[in-house]
Amino acid sequence: MLPTTPAPSRWPRLIGVLLTVAATVLLAVALAADTRASRVPDVLGIALQAAPAADHDIVREAAKCPFIAARTGPKSRIAMRCAIAAFRRAEGLAPLRLNLELNRSARRKTRDLLRCGFSHRACGHGLTIYPRREGYMPQRGSWLVAENLAWGTRDRGSALSVFAMWLASPPHRELLTDSTVRDVGLGAVSARTQPERFAATATVWTLHAGCRQGCPAP
Repeated sequence: MLPTTPAPSRWPRLIGVLLTVAATVLLAVALAADTRASRVPDVLGIALQAAPAADHDIVREAAKCPFIAARTGPKSRIAMRCAIAAFRRAEGLAPLRLNLELNRSARRKTRDLLRCGFSHRACGHGLTIYPRREGYMPQRGSWLVAENLAWGTRDRGSALSVFAMWLASPPHRELLTDSTVRDVGLGAVSARTQPERFAATATVWTLHAGCRQGCPAP
C-alpha cells in the first residue's frame, strides 16, 4: 500500500528552501528600507536650500514623515500628504483628506504633462476637465478645484524637495494653506519614458485640491 504522506526526508529540505527564500526576501526589503533612510539627509539638505529660511523648522518636521525621500509611487504620495498635513497643522488648519477621484485626476494630469509638456493646459486641457472626468464635481451645488505642479531631477524630485519648492513659491504656498479646500489627490510619475521633454531622472508632480460639498467662502 502506498503511503499517503510525503516522504519525511523531503520536508526538512523543503522547509529549509522556504526559509532561505523568506530570509532572502526579508534581507532585500531591509536593504531597500536602509537605502531610502540613508538618502533622507541628502534630500533634507536639498529641501532646506529650496525653502525660505523661515520655513526650515517645518521642512525638518516634514523630513520625519515616512518615505519622505520617495520620488514616485504610493509611498511618495503618502510622504507628500504627511508633509502637507504637518504644514497645515502648524498653520492651525485641518489636514486635507485623501480623495480617490482627485488622486486619479492628478495622475491623469501628470501623464499628460509627460506626453505634451509642462503646462497648466497640458495637451490643451484646462484644470477642471481632469477632476470632472473622474467624477469629482457634484451635479449640483458649489465646488472648487485647484492644482500645484512641479518637477525635479533625482532627489530634487523627491516628496520633501517638491514640498519645499512649493513653500518657496507664494502661489503654490497659498494653495497649501487654503482653508476652503478639503480634499487632495496626488500624482508623481517618473519621466524616464519621456526623456525628450524632461531629464530621464526627473519626477513630475501634480497636486489636485478641492471642495465639493458645503464649500466655505474664500
